[in-house]
Amino acid sequence: MIEFCTHGHFYRSPTDQKGVYGAWWIPLRKLVRRVGRAQVEARISEHLADVQRRANTEIEDIANDSDSSDEEGAAQEGGS
Repeated sequence: MIEFCTHGHFYRSPTDQKGVYGAWWIPLRKLVRRVGRAQVEARISEHLADVQRRANTEIEDIANDSDSSDEEGAAQEGGS
């Protein structure tokens, strides 16, 4: 089963007047049935494109970094 963590304002029933803000893990099946295949596919595509863009930016920043120390790597390897 695939689930997505979805953040937003949710109504718990059709008669819920206030709703509640939060983040919940929602099964893909429920998302598709509630909002439709096209919207779910569009949102997933947007998300994946954003993740790829962010990763590319981070990789580029790391590759162009003139600092030879690797603080994260040193900390993970037990160095300082």
